[in-house]
Amino acid sequence: MTKVQKDTLIQLMVNFKEVFEGATVEEATEKAHASEKPSDSAEVIITDKRFISAKIKMIGEDKNDNRTKNAQGSGVEAREASK
Repeated sequence: MTKVQKDTLIQLMVNFKEVFEGATVEEATEKAHASEKPSDSAEVIITDKRFISAKIKMIGEDKNDNRTKNAQGSGVEAREASK
């Protein structure tokens, strides 16, 4: 069995909506301002996406090959290599 891996690069434009609570408007605003990244509870809306690239590469293959290294060609090449 052969295995392949596909790596896809997509550029996303994402809108995060998050609610911050505090005793006062200033405290809630300060918490929002101090936040460096969205929390796990933030609402995520993908507003735009762009496909950049995709690459497929072989990552594994089972070997059921009984031929020797010298005879791994086909036809005439295999016969000449085994001489």
